[in-house]
Amino acid sequence: MGLNKRLIDQAGGGIVATDNFNVGLYDGNCTSQSINAGFAADFVLIKNRTVAQGWSSWDTVIGASNGYLQTQLTNALAPAQNMLTFDSEGFNVSTNGGAYTQTNRCSSSDKYVYYAFKAGGSAVSNTNGTITSQVSANPDAGFSIVKYTGNGSTATVGHGLSSTVELLIVKGLETTNDWSVLHKDLTNGNFLQLNLYAIQSGSGSIFGSPTARPTSTVFTIGNTGESGTVNKDYIAYCFHSVDGYQKVGSFQGTSAVGNKITTGFQPRFLMIKTYIGYIEYWYIFDAARNTSNPRNKHLKADQADSENTGYDINFDSDGFTINTAYSFNHSNNTCIYLAIA
Repeated sequence: MGLNKRLIDQAGGGIVATDNFNVGLYDGNCTSQSINAGFAADFVLIKNRTVAQGWSSWDTVIGASNGYLQTQLTNALAPAQNMLTFDSEGFNVSTNGGAYTQTNRCSSSDKYVYYAFKAGGSAVSNTNGTITSQVSANPDAGFSIVKYTGNGSTATVGHGLSSTVELLIVKGLETTNDWSVLHKDLTNGNFLQLNLYAIQSGSGSIFGSPTARPTSTVFTIGNTGESGTVNKDYIAYCFHSVDGYQKVGSFQGTSAVGNKITTGFQPRFLMIKTYIGYIEYWYIFDAARNTSNPRNKHLKADQADSENTGYDINFDSDGFTINTAYSFNHSNNTCIYLAIA
């Protein structure tokens, strides 16, 4: 109760952070495990911290029995192989998957981290766009999962949230293609790829060029590249800022220790990506792998690397402070971030 009360108080009496997002750790044990996230999870991202093994992501809109995606790869949906199931308290991983994805590892020495998100449960039909979508939305938390089928032309897709989407991540389920990322602070007409460490680009985007900005009801896909593929399914993960809980933002590097970024809450999860300047990875820090400052254990969403240390960051009561003068904090770099309490 203490943690929930602290998190609801810092959100000004609004959303309870731990009822909508959680980060946790568990060890491989060569048996099926039930992981209690504190709520019925709708989207789960899992990473082996011990060895170089890729990410695995699952959601209730695609359906756990239909397969998983890997953020570091362009691959289409991979077979499920009974690796993971969702339940009312979180999710379950099996001996031949979920925690052990890709190599079917079963090692009690392997340690894992998970990031669990609550959307809106079973998907419902959304007709706000020119393409009807299937949406599981949690407007209070600023997060939704959207599945739609391409029609070969520029189109709009309903996202089910009540505010404008500020961070949009889209992946094709049936074809090999990049994870296209649109962020509110990218230069208009530019995008990023979650599976690559490249800086922003304006060519080949799934969103078309110039990029049409999302609205409070829809986002736009283009008629170029993979987005123009007729009768192929896509999944989209949509985020917007929520006071005291979630922040989609950007910052300028300073090349100095002590670069403070204010979010309005203390993060438990932080993902940072350079979009102008030097090429950098998609770095992820959290409060589970480092329970106190500095938070120096990081993973990379675009790599299968095991956990590394470095790039010290403090999680402050009202944001985060970067205590390194290099990498994403270089003065030539401008970065986007997603922070969640």
